[in-house]
Parts: sequence; structure tokens; C-alpha cells
Amino acid sequence: MSAKRVEVVHACARTLLEQYAVKSPGDIRLELFAAECFNAKVETGPIDGAEAQLVRRGKRATITLADRVTDEAARRFNLAHELGHLALEHPTADASSLACNPHRRRRTGPEGEASCWGSEILMPTSLVAPLCQVSTVDLEVPHRIARDYTVSILASSIRFTELTNQRCAAVFTVDGKVIWCAVSKGWGKEIPKYMPVRSASVAFQYHATGELDERIQAVPADAWLDTTADAEILEHAICAPKYRSVLSMLWMPEEIATVLSRP
Repeated sequence: MSAKRVEVVHACARTLLEQYAVKSPGDIRLELFAAECFNAKVETGPIDGAEAQLVRRGKRATITLADRVTDEAARRFNLAHELGHLALEHPTADASSLACNPHRRRRTGPEGEASCWGSEILMPTSLVAPLCQVSTVDLEVPHRIARDYTVSILASSIRFTELTNQRCAAVFTVDGKVIWCAVSKGWGKEIPKYMPVRSASVAFQYHATGELDERIQAVPADAWLDTTADAEILEHAICAPKYRSVLSMLWMPEEIATVLSRP
């Protein structure tokens, strides 16, 4: 999604936030937004192959959240995603219904736009950006955002990379491979999807042994990046054994970025 389109989507979300004078996490009342802004009923029920479904009937809409999804953070993200489709007036597949899996990270098209809108609603820039202006990077702020705004640590880590003034990347790995990577402005280095986790990284510890040192640690830059520079970056990682996954927050301090930018 282009930066221009992201701004359009965020501006649409901010209009709603301003309409309801959202000043704190408690003001983000998704069911109220659904009913008053979109004439949408929110319910829970069985859905095959999806986490949420949007059905339109004339000027009315019904959003069904899958009953198998019980985590409150996931349910809120799913609901915000569906409201994003309504707010952005996305056409549905058959002009009446749309089934979604919002947690499958898509960056473009209607699904990416709906998640982008939902992220701004759940973690408003005006409230969250000040928390992200830090001098050092680890997972402390994403944990705080996740707790205070009832979102997942994955969603809050992505949001942190969008709003921070630091060079950093959130990398999600499963079974020893990169599933997605979200980077901040100025990061400037690619971490390809499906790249095998390298042995010098902290994440590799878990994927190789099932154990993880969750302290922030210095690792060689080439543990994650294609570089020959003799430099280190910082990695703070947490694991979710149930999903065989690791979330790593990588930080490239300014002096390291200078070294890595040399030809």
C-alpha cells in the first residue's frame, strides 16, 4: 500500500475517532461505532474457514465473529477490520457478503486497507505515537500498548514500527522461517519472507532447542541482514510455544546504521 493511500485510510479512521472524542483506550467502543456509524449488528457464531464475516442487506450490515476465536484481542482486531471494510466502502465478493481472516497479514488491497483502518482505530496515532518516541528499543512499549489497548503483541509491535523514531523491525517466525517482517522508516534493509532463521539470531535458540533467553541481546548484524559489515544489532525476542513461533524486535542504533550503510 502506498504511503499516500495509508494516509487516506488513517484520515478516514481519525474522522471517526474525532467524532467520538476518543481520548483514552476506554473511549474505543467498537460495538457502539458499529451500531451508530454503520448500522451494523455484531454477533458471534460458527464460520467455516474464516475468523469474521460481513454481510450487507441494503443499508444494514451484520458482522459475525467466529465463535472459535475466544481471545479478546483477536476478536477486537477482527471486528475493527470488518468495520474498516464498511468505513472504506469496499465491495464484497458477491455484493452481499465477505469472509475474512484479518490475522493473515496482507499489506495491499482491501484486506490490507481494512487492517490499516482497524489499527488506527484500535491504536490511535494521537494516543500511541508519544509512547513510541523512545531512546532505546525493546518489546516493553509494544507490551504496554497490547495491555492498555487490548490488542495482540503482534499488532502492537507492528504499530510500534510504524510510529517510532528509531530504526527497528518486528520479525515473526514460525518453525524456523520468517512469516512476516514490519520495518520502521529508515530501517533500509530487507528481511525476506520465508527466509530461514539464521543460527546467530536469538530466535534460532528457540527454533533449535525449544528454549529462549528473553533478555535483549546483541547479535551480529548478519544474523538477520545480508551484510559483511562487522557490526551488531539488538534483538529482544519472546516465544509462543503453542504456535511454535517467535516475535523478535530488532534495533539498529544510529551508529550501527552508519556502519551498515557503508558500501
